[in-house]
Amino acid sequence: MRGVGPGTVLGGRYTAQQRVAQDRGTERWLADDTTLGRRVSVLVVPADDHRAAAFLDAARRAGSVTHPVLLRVLDVGRDDEIAWLVEEELPEARTLADLVSDGGVPGDEVRRITGEVAAALESARGRGMHHLDLTPDDVLRTSDGEVRLRGLEVAGVRAGEDGLEPDDAARRDAVGVVALAYAGLTGLWPLGAGASGLAAAPRVPGGVASPSEIAAGVPRDLDALCRLTLSDDQGPTSPGDYASQVAPWPSRQVVGRPVVPVPAPVLPEPVGVEEPVEDEPTPTVSPEPEEPGTPEDSPDDDATAQLPVVPAAAAGAAAAGVAAGAVAAGRGTPDDEAPTREQPVVTPEADEADESDPEAADPAQDVDDTEVTRVVERPTPPAWAVDETADREPADGSPEDARSDDDAPGRAAASGAAVTAAMTSVGTSVSSFARRAVDKVTELSPDTRRDPDADDDLLSPLVPAEPLTRDQSKLAIGIIITFLVVALVIGIAGIRRIGANTNLGLDGPIATSPTGGASRSPSASASSDEGDGADSGEPEPLAILKVEAYDPEGDGSENDNLTPKTYDGDTSTGWFSENYRTDAFGGLKKGLGLVVDLGPNKKPQNVELVVPQDVDLEVYVGPDATRDGATKIGEKTDAKGTLEFPVPEKVNGQYIILWYTGLHADADGKRRAWLDEVVVTG
Repeated sequence: MRGVGPGTVLGGRYTAQQRVAQDRGTERWLADDTTLGRRVSVLVVPADDHRAAAFLDAARRAGSVTHPVLLRVLDVGRDDEIAWLVEEELPEARTLADLVSDGGVPGDEVRRITGEVAAALESARGRGMHHLDLTPDDVLRTSDGEVRLRGLEVAGVRAGEDGLEPDDAARRDAVGVVALAYAGLTGLWPLGAGASGLAAAPRVPGGVASPSEIAAGVPRDLDALCRLTLSDDQGPTSPGDYASQVAPWPSRQVVGRPVVPVPAPVLPEPVGVEEPVEDEPTPTVSPEPEEPGTPEDSPDDDATAQLPVVPAAAAGAAAAGVAAGAVAAGRGTPDDEAPTREQPVVTPEADEADESDPEAADPAQDVDDTEVTRVVERPTPPAWAVDETADREPADGSPEDARSDDDAPGRAAASGAAVTAAMTSVGTSVSSFARRAVDKVTELSPDTRRDPDADDDLLSPLVPAEPLTRDQSKLAIGIIITFLVVALVIGIAGIRRIGANTNLGLDGPIATSPTGGASRSPSASASSDEGDGADSGEPEPLAILKVEAYDPEGDGSENDNLTPKTYDGDTSTGWFSENYRTDAFGGLKKGLGLVVDLGPNKKPQNVELVVPQDVDLEVYVGPDATRDGATKIGEKTDAKGTLEFPVPEKVNGQYIILWYTGLHADADGKRRAWLDEVVVTG
């Protein structure tokens, strides 16, 4: 750009070093602030650009908004050739586009990032300001996990989108935040062409594909918001609306398994193309090894042909075990090496054999009526679809060979299966009922796949097909009633024991206090104190229910989203108020503070504060979340570090009120109220 280059000094103090981005007629440069000795980011636009005046005006308005998520505007200026905006530079910060391009982002981290951005935009919306051109390059995450947003007001001017009505502007920012969530979940940009180096999202009738159709591990509520907003023209109408729908989000960076795109499914070639076999020996059931087949035969088929014939139940279990083992080992057959399998097809005459005939039940019975075909499987069918139980025809077509002495192992296996079936049938009615119930649930499950051509008796030989008898139904109902009665008896016994061994210390006579409440008599109190002597000791930290900003003389809000950091056990993070022009709060108010809620029935004994910068403050204890009616237990002026405030023995209350009465400028010239951690013991 004319008027700026490496070494150019802007405003007499900012020395341009390196150009890092160029977009929409503007350039972003890294520069050195020679006055304060720090690195800054400078966004420049030609001074003769028709947007220059609006650009500078938008930058000044954005600089008046103070929010921990919004990137700070440090300076604005222009000369004869260049107008510029100076922002703070975050070392090692990465944009959302970089995060999703380098391994992805966990679903809850996407919720946190977009929630923080939406909360910041809602705060700016309250002052009549908007972003209007959100992209993944505008959202940054620092090395310690903090979220930052740049481009408030300025991005809209740069994109030529300024001048919208307030409601339209709020809706545009809400859609932009949803688009950021979509990009974080899928790595794709849903609004028009790709942005920030991300490819465009796939289009479907009405909009774009939902994130769950592209990636795995997408939170359902975020998926629904993306679908409603980007495809159905519904969803949130403002950034605050979005924030309320995705809340609560984690207060710290989420490290975990990222949302990953799901590859598009590859449709297999048709399965079951049959080709007749001509002049090729059929497999034998003999355990003796055979001569190798033709090159077209699969080694798996040869191994299968050498196994003895076993009953249907045993074969089905074996097939299921083989299938599970293959899945666990991650093995499969590539399409270009799909083997062929010779599989017998049983004729209807064989299916209609009389079950009462012993010869028909013999698994080694010859199958003269079978016809061998070759099934070209691509890919290899799963174990549940392969009928390994069909009888095989001997190599020479002789029925006698199929029942020779060489088939003794097969007949032995069949005899063992028959004995097992006979022993299993001698079960109780309850076990039979349970098996049938489980089988019915399995049959109705959508994940259960069965061969539609297979015989139910072969797949489930031990499950009776007839309905429950009246006696079986009565037995099942009797068992259920018995369990209910036992559970009722146990419940009644447990309820009667509640409070049986509880001593509330109310054994002594009850006396009425001057305030109208009930209290124990002195004798009862003395005995209770003696009994509790073993438990008394050093004060322990009390649980804090919540901490809220206290701004009765202002708008009632002072960076409320930071208050949870004051009792998280981490003194490196905390709360700070908005920035004020003078130590006396710019003349706008006499003070501001925080309210610590301890919950009922707590007796604080000491309040410990960790304050990183100099402040003037007072500490109160009271029954309500206000200074009215509270007791001041201490005050400090120009104090920082670890501050102790003992609570007098006669002072009691559920709330601790921290009231800041004066501010002091920090190293950056900012005047804020600070608190890193609060610990209340009692």
